[in-house]
Amino acid sequence: ILSQGLNTTEICLSSLSKTDIVDMLMTELKLPRRMVDELADIVRKKTSGHALYVVELLNSLLNESILTYSTQKCQYDWDLNRADFIRTGDKVAEFIYSNLSSLTQESQFVLQMLSCFGVQTNVSLLEVLENFQTGIMPSLREFIRRGIIDQAGPILMFTHDLIQQAVYEGMDLDARQSLHLRLGIYLGDMGMKDISTVTGRSKQAFFAGNLAIVDLVTLACDQINRAGVDAVDDQSQKLIFSKWNLSSGKKMANESNFPAALYYFENGISFLGENSWQKDHKLCSSLYHDAVSAAFRVGQFDTVSELATEILEQEQPYEDTIEIQGFVLRSLLSEYKFEEWWSKGLHILGRLKIGIDTSATDEMVRCRMAHTDFAASRYTVDDIVSLCNKANGGASYNVLKIMIIFGFDSPIYSPNMSAVLNCVSIIYSLGHGVPLMSSASFATYGLWKIKENSDYDAGKRWADFSRAVIKHHVGTEKGISYESFLALITLNAHIDIWFSPWREIVPKLMDISNEALKFGEIDVAIWSRSEGWQLGLHGGENLSLISDSSLAHLKWMQKYKTRDTFPKMTAMDCILLMELTGKSQNYFSVIGGSITSVDDWVAEAKLIGDSFLLTYIHEVNLMRSYWKGDYVAAEEHFHNASLLLVSHTIAFVHTISHTIVLVVFFGCLVSFQLYRELGGDDRLKEGTKMLERMERWYHVSPHLFENKWHLLKAEHLASIGKDCDAEASYIQAINASRDHGYIHDLGLAYELLGRFYSANGSNAHCTHCLKKAHLFYTQWGATAVAERLVEQGLDLKSTLGADLHIGNKSKRGRDGP
Repeated sequence: ILSQGLNTTEICLSSLSKTDIVDMLMTELKLPRRMVDELADIVRKKTSGHALYVVELLNSLLNESILTYSTQKCQYDWDLNRADFIRTGDKVAEFIYSNLSSLTQESQFVLQMLSCFGVQTNVSLLEVLENFQTGIMPSLREFIRRGIIDQAGPILMFTHDLIQQAVYEGMDLDARQSLHLRLGIYLGDMGMKDISTVTGRSKQAFFAGNLAIVDLVTLACDQINRAGVDAVDDQSQKLIFSKWNLSSGKKMANESNFPAALYYFENGISFLGENSWQKDHKLCSSLYHDAVSAAFRVGQFDTVSELATEILEQEQPYEDTIEIQGFVLRSLLSEYKFEEWWSKGLHILGRLKIGIDTSATDEMVRCRMAHTDFAASRYTVDDIVSLCNKANGGASYNVLKIMIIFGFDSPIYSPNMSAVLNCVSIIYSLGHGVPLMSSASFATYGLWKIKENSDYDAGKRWADFSRAVIKHHVGTEKGISYESFLALITLNAHIDIWFSPWREIVPKLMDISNEALKFGEIDVAIWSRSEGWQLGLHGGENLSLISDSSLAHLKWMQKYKTRDTFPKMTAMDCILLMELTGKSQNYFSVIGGSITSVDDWVAEAKLIGDSFLLTYIHEVNLMRSYWKGDYVAAEEHFHNASLLLVSHTIAFVHTISHTIVLVVFFGCLVSFQLYRELGGDDRLKEGTKMLERMERWYHVSPHLFENKWHLLKAEHLASIGKDCDAEASYIQAINASRDHGYIHDLGLAYELLGRFYSANGSNAHCTHCLKKAHLFYTQWGATAVAERLVEQGLDLKSTLGADLHIGNKSKRGRDGP
């Protein structure tokens, strides 16, 4: 306008005083002076008295319902606390910053000092800094009065992040680095003293930015690290800063804050300087080892490789590198670099002179296991605990560690070699003392005895050994190492499922998952939670509750995953859940990528050779097809899953144990039902074989498998024309399911009995049983399965007789459905 020569009138507005604002509020709100006085203070502080910003703030108070008309009081009312913490506007912040030059030089420096700690700090920190810079408290009162800083109890914060940013960036780079360095050195020196002598209080938190830190050395490291290595010339001082970062990193790791721990370790490494390994090998080793551990726990596998390479290049006994080699192996496995993982694992075993034949035969495995059984036969649980006392740690146990870590996953390539490694590690432990990590070897061996020898008593004995080791070293059944977490999952999800109700195991696995997460063992936490969720789904927990949390559960798995297999397995469970409940969710979108169907996952699993996932997909598809009534498709999935379970590509010990149970159970049902519909002696033979397997499990744990065995037995008897015996077995299955609280199996038993009656022309009994099936399917939460009965012509208009209650006998007693 001025450039075009137009006449203008310039009006200069001075800042409104508090009296002006009081008068404005009195006029607008129709209230006396005494009632608006405190509100006027807040408005003046928030706007610096700028007239336009005063109006803007008052409108904000109205829009956010901080200032409202009270019909009870018949006047305007407001919340002073909310008004005091309403966000300062961007323009107001710019206006406040433009007036900072009127502050004294001392106050300006105090403000710059505060900006170095981010948008927030607290009074306790300023008390520590009183000897660093005089005049802090008088300046602070001025900042609060002028709306630069807000105070809420002990917390101090800039009223707008733009003010903090402008103050901080108003210093040139050299000045910022210098101030950060001076603050860091001062705080670090204070941190080396008893804090009570500085502030008069023994324990307190210091706020910097959004973090509450209870350690001045950690706060010092934040300042020094922001100054950077280039700001420090003295090499001896750099080493001190490295030690401070190491200390801070260890504290963060102990609090399970591994991203922060890695930040301090990496900064500590950056301050080491040239020839640091020669000058202070112990410091360098600690920083690098802890950094590798933290990097692995946050999934930064490239960083693990880079740091590990630096460590392995140093001159040292090879046994001392085993812990790092373990992290490298686990990183390679997490990145699906199977060939590199296998090659490196064998190389390490070779360097340690552990002669393991990768082509070990079944006969060699049997010989090793026989030798292990003989060596352990004279030990009781008390003897194992005594051997725990002889475990002194040291480099020799690193050899055991690598055998356990590599052996646990080596079945992917060589199941037999894995078995041999496990036997060797057990013999080593029995001869040298039993450390905590041996709990994994004992648990795995117990599982081998169950799966390979069907020796359930031996499996329980080795499980008792494993639990005794954990209790001795930890005090409770909580893992505090990678190996002991492996042991606990193996014990609960793979051994206990043969002896304990699955629903009772679920909370234990969830606890293990939470505990593993605290220690940064992300892959273990995901594995344990995945197993627990699956046992809940297949163990009869209410499907409605599971369905309500399914999306959040899958998102959690995807968020923390280090490997894709477990989130995909969980997604398959969710898809089965949709089949049972009828509640549709887009689970594929959570996993992401180009996968849009189960068929895509099958193709991908085949491409990358993930037989573990492929087996699980076929198992779930077996159940999905069964519940849809598509028995031909179910039979195909049964055969695919069975072939994978016995093939050398998947015959490793930690195949999901409940997978075997479910494949046998549903495969047997499908075989008998298709035999009755389509014939085929092979189906009858196959079903009979599965029935015999279930019978063995029944004799091991009647309370777990009684109902399933009776149901499969009934299906077999119906298939061979022994109708009277079949009816009795169906009723026994119903009674066992009811008595043990297996509502999902109770619905299925009633449905199959109903269909049996239908096939034999007993329509009244058929209708009664199918109505009971509908009732129990609905109570289980399998509403889609229940509705399928309606779609198939079930009339639900007539009321049911006396309902059956889980855990109680029906009025018909043990002799009828």
